[in-house]
Amino acid sequence: MLRGTIYLTISQIVFVVTNFVLHAYLGRKLGPELYGVFGVISAFVVITELILMRGIYDMISKFVAEREDAANTILRSTLKVLTIGSITAGGICFIFAGHIASLMNDPELASYIRLFAFSIPIVGVSTAFFGVLNGLRHFGRQALVFIVFYVIRVICVVVLVFLGFSVKGAIIGLIIADLFRLAIARWLCRPVGKVIGVDRKKMFNFASQLMVIALVTALVMNIDLLAVKTFLKNNFQTGLYTSAVTIAKIPLLLMFPVSLTVLPTISKSISDGDMSLTEQYIKQSMRLILMFVLPISLILIATSENFISLFYGDRYILASGALNMLIIGAIFLSIKVVPYTVIVASGLPGYIIYIGLFSLLIDIVLLVTLINKIGIVGAATASTITHLFGLLVSYGYVARRFMTHIIPVSLIRIGLASLIVYLIATVYSPSGIVLLLYYVLLLCLFFFILVVMNEINPMKVKMKLSETWEISRLKDITARYLK
Repeated sequence: MLRGTIYLTISQIVFVVTNFVLHAYLGRKLGPELYGVFGVISAFVVITELILMRGIYDMISKFVAEREDAANTILRSTLKVLTIGSITAGGICFIFAGHIASLMNDPELASYIRLFAFSIPIVGVSTAFFGVLNGLRHFGRQALVFIVFYVIRVICVVVLVFLGFSVKGAIIGLIIADLFRLAIARWLCRPVGKVIGVDRKKMFNFASQLMVIALVTALVMNIDLLAVKTFLKNNFQTGLYTSAVTIAKIPLLLMFPVSLTVLPTISKSISDGDMSLTEQYIKQSMRLILMFVLPISLILIATSENFISLFYGDRYILASGALNMLIIGAIFLSIKVVPYTVIVASGLPGYIIYIGLFSLLIDIVLLVTLINKIGIVGAATASTITHLFGLLVSYGYVARRFMTHIIPVSLIRIGLASLIVYLIATVYSPSGIVLLLYYVLLLCLFFFILVVMNEINPMKVKMKLSETWEISRLKDITARYLK
């Protein structure tokens, strides 16, 4: 689990850097109004990928992890369904693009939505290969696909926008990058095993539940941006909110590798009936996420105006209030990933559907009420309250079923260390490019405090990394000689 997390963490760092460079460039190049249009299309992209990644992807990963000998069969079965389904979905999106644009009070969005529709089949087919790689725990290959995709994406989008193709050029750049991702994933995904029988009905029943969960989750995570566009009818405000959402997702994106390794790992331990190991994995995942998310989130809150000014320019400083509220929500959302993943791994995704539907209802009511009163800050507040509700309910369920005892010592240590660096950032915050160096120093101080508190033992980490590396080398050598 540790080695896989390291691989995917590296790929996710590449994603965070390239994604932020991409958005910062577009925000400055296009201006708040056109950047707001791109933000709406980006929300559609995120919703589509989340439905597939948290739906079909998780289903494939779970069943392949439990039956590696059936990986080839699972891949073949899902590819047929995904190809037909994603082409159909893309066609529907293309045909009804005008209606969708009208619902959002901006008919000009229709041409952008039609262009986006071409990416849906590409992403859909890619999902099957990603799921197999994850289920087989080939995290290194998976990380390689992600890294190449992220780099190609930023290059394609920046070049096309620089050449004057504006928002449409950005969308075309995303589609080109998706094609590269599909090609590389197909090349690296080579499942072993014979074509054997699997319970397809069970697989797709499970997948349908996951896709409902993913749809609700995607709406909860992105409906605030779409609501800002719909209710405020102002691309400038939408552009400001897009910049705030992009920055607020940085801590959330950094914990993504943990979620990818949690599902197949916990699925295996639950399948084996090892509740003690399952509890250990849950605690380890929560601890890792807190270490990733909490200090970075608090530092960003303390320096939000300087951070926005550095990357987006002074025109976007008005988004700082919404940004601070969104970052608090991102903390709740990041932690919520663990109990959600555990519930899915245990084979009971229906519970999450109920949580998600109720969360979505709360979110819609709050958005309608607060956006009309306090604008984009109201949208951020609605989103944060919704994520807090989902966290409390889902963690309560997981704690009752899988946790025999809760020791909050790690939480206290990580929280205290994060609070210290937050207070330092509040007292002094430089501007300009020096701010990035300041972040590095604060994070180094954070981990130093954890070492002093004995929350992190450098020698144990070194031994664990060495042990993981040696085991990996032994497996590679053994496989080579057994061929």
